[in-house]
Amino acid sequence: MDKPFSIKKYIRWFPLLLILIGIVLRFSNYIYNRSLWTDEAWVGLDILTRTFKEIFFNDITRVSLPAIPPVGFLLIERLSVSIFGNSEYALRLFPFLCGILAVILYWVLLKKWTSQVTVLMALSFFIFAASLIDYSAECKQYSVEVCVGIVLYLAATYFQARTAGIGRILIFALIGMTGMFISHTAVFILGGIGIAQSIFLFNSDEGKVKIGYLVTYFLWAACFVLIYFVYLRVMLNPNSPLDCINSSLIHFMPSSGVFSLEAREWLWKSSVEFYQYPLGLLPIGLAISMFILGVIGIFKSDKKMFLILITPMILVIVASGLKKFPFYGRFVLFLLPAAFLFISQGISMIMSR
Repeated sequence: MDKPFSIKKYIRWFPLLLILIGIVLRFSNYIYNRSLWTDEAWVGLDILTRTFKEIFFNDITRVSLPAIPPVGFLLIERLSVSIFGNSEYALRLFPFLCGILAVILYWVLLKKWTSQVTVLMALSFFIFAASLIDYSAECKQYSVEVCVGIVLYLAATYFQARTAGIGRILIFALIGMTGMFISHTAVFILGGIGIAQSIFLFNSDEGKVKIGYLVTYFLWAACFVLIYFVYLRVMLNPNSPLDCINSSLIHFMPSSGVFSLEAREWLWKSSVEFYQYPLGLLPIGLAISMFILGVIGIFKSDKKMFLILITPMILVIVASGLKKFPFYGRFVLFLLPAAFLFISQGISMIMSR
């Protein structure tokens, strides 16, 4: 007698199918090999005209970009061009590989953090997001920032679940510092990880654990200060020839104060724009409702994970109010993994009822 069909028997294969689709979508976009658009051409020109030494020591005498990508990203791009030649394929290879890796690692992260249904929904949102597909085949750092963010989430999950020996602490610190050299937005993810872990460290009775993680956070802070003064300060100075601040004023929170009517209107408008792009979820009202419900659900079930996910979003808004980081479009692409998880959790809670 034939056994009745059961979807549970096959559901374990769904993530693998989704991952395969995600890889195909990103590969087809990469292989299309369209011409470089203006921003890509600027980055490509910077990579081709500066040596490894000039990039590493931030010699900007020949830079015409409105903002300089992370030094680690530029060095890897320069290496790619040196090995594979001056072509669109070589310039887009690193973001493409990061786009593929991000799909796989996001699945691994979701399996550790949430239920099977939420995994499938969040992974689907991530794989079919047009913004993530587009930037996985562009000579820009945004696909890399998404991948680095997921790697940092995974590192935090791995190391906080094990005994904090000296070796593990140093590896954890090194991963964070490397992430900051490759991705400017890694500091927001690390800030969320550091704040969340520090709060729960106060409840730990292991003195060595506390000291070990505090050393890690100190090393991250020292690394960020170094990166800021060597690489970032020239972009964040309104009088800089790069003029990064003045060119993005519309995307910063108004200076009237976070509780002012103007700031609240800006926050609502920026949130709506975020759901339109890069999130790409409609209708916006429903997506925002599911996000809020997911935030409440994750807060109730796992407060440490909640803090790790929500704190980077808060830090970006704070940085925007300080005129240090624009809350807009591609600049906040790295927030998509957390946003998709919150929304999927909200949908999963509705389905379970």
